[in-house]
Amino acid sequence: MVGIRYTRNSFSQKTPPYLVYLQNILHKYPDGGQILKELLQNADDAGGSKVIFFLDERDYGTETLYSNELADFQGPALFAYNNATFSDSDWEGIQNTGKSIKLKDPNTVGRFGLGFSSVYHITDIPAVLSGKYIGMLDPQWTAFDDGGFKWNLEDNEDQNDIKALTDQFLSFSKAVSAISGGKWDTIIESGFFNGTLFRFPLRLSFSKISDNLYSSEKVQELFRCFRKDATINLLFLRNITQVALKIIGRDGTVKDLMTASVNSEDNKTFQNIDVSSSKLLSSLKVKATSLKSQGRMDEECRWLVVGSTIKKGSFQDLEDLANRLNNFPTISVAYSLEHADNTFCEGRLCCFLPLPDREENKTQLPVHINASFDLTDDRRSIKWVEADQQDDSAQWNHLLVEKVLPLVYCQAVQAVVSFVRSSGGPATLAYGIWPDPSQTQHKQRWHRLTKRIAIELLNMDVLCPIANNIQWLKPSHAIFLPIIEDCNIIHALEELLVCVGEPLVKVPPHVIGVINLAAECVKTATPSFIRKILK
Repeated sequence: MVGIRYTRNSFSQKTPPYLVYLQNILHKYPDGGQILKELLQNADDAGGSKVIFFLDERDYGTETLYSNELADFQGPALFAYNNATFSDSDWEGIQNTGKSIKLKDPNTVGRFGLGFSSVYHITDIPAVLSGKYIGMLDPQWTAFDDGGFKWNLEDNEDQNDIKALTDQFLSFSKAVSAISGGKWDTIIESGFFNGTLFRFPLRLSFSKISDNLYSSEKVQELFRCFRKDATINLLFLRNITQVALKIIGRDGTVKDLMTASVNSEDNKTFQNIDVSSSKLLSSLKVKATSLKSQGRMDEECRWLVVGSTIKKGSFQDLEDLANRLNNFPTISVAYSLEHADNTFCEGRLCCFLPLPDREENKTQLPVHINASFDLTDDRRSIKWVEADQQDDSAQWNHLLVEKVLPLVYCQAVQAVVSFVRSSGGPATLAYGIWPDPSQTQHKQRWHRLTKRIAIELLNMDVLCPIANNIQWLKPSHAIFLPIIEDCNIIHALEELLVCVGEPLVKVPPHVIGVINLAAECVKTATPSFIRKILK
């Protein structure tokens, strides 16, 4: 009798219906170019190397469909292709986006499980073809009785259904032909598609999921936003080396909008350079990015990328947080080897992919910074320690930036110095990676980082003497020229100081600014100093 009473008086909180959950996700996770980046992350996690996003503007027939309700989804659609194949856990994960399997794996990028849900800004019924399955999701239960359906290409009955539903799957057939020249009949007969192809039919009318309507023009705006970060998108990913944007017009004409690619160079200059330290295990790569866009000049750039992970026992507080958050303490910086004037890069923050291009995600440093940051719920910015935010995630980000990043940054400076010394490149390239205090002074967090970098650099051989570009100097050992407008006087001073063997260096103003942050004073060739050496 007691048990019956407990049942009658049960009292508990209930999880909201999936539609309500999905609406909340879309409310927190804004529409925009980040949607494509999330799909790019998923492809990278899956081990893909190539991604194609394309808009198919064609309409397809409505006679042979699984249900009449699918007729509204036979119009224009966004497709996303990658050359990796869904695993069993991927098929499980896409059905349980609120409990992402990626939470168990700190080595995956899209760990939060919210990324795929963002596609519901665009569509009501996403579909996916991968390996031996085709799946369609229907959160509103309008076209499928059980919220979706999955066909097995190896099952004879399902094969026959697919062959009979010609209108429903014609868009997939055309898409496969456009991206690879493959034949749909061959895929069905073999029971396997080697890759992953998503289809997101554009929402053309209000639904229970969202009243956000999507036109072809709106998808093209997504493409334009994505293109702005096209090369940065590829700098820190583990597997993806190429991404393309295309449009298939109503007449079937394929228009190539953009192709971005990245390749790691086999650069012998760096083979003997080891910048690892007692606290960090580091690697150096030179990556070449290429961007080809319709109606624009090709863009190419070479980047030095320094990636570091902490050694066990070096930062115990970070290791403890890593275990609690199931995260991995890694930081990378990327510096352009093509632009030594320190004006090319505003310094973007990345969590394997660049965060949205807004002021809070810019550092004004001459490098892009990537780390396994913990992000806000909308995945558009980094959680920072504040008066009302002291949780583990904010502490994690704080420690990465305050303790580890200064060391990684200095490793990058040393790597560029080694590159310049070995290749005979200009010293200005080595000075271009130094932060500029005049640029960071209005950003407290990044100006504080600049000061920490300055302290580390003070006792590193990172300055090139005028008389000898082989034996570089520590800032604390160097002599600097005074600020004098008369070029003749400056030239005479240079000749004199070099002649008497003084360790003279000639550096840009921002380098002096960095050194002044760490040193009480720099050794300058003042009149009294000149008189002293002439005695």
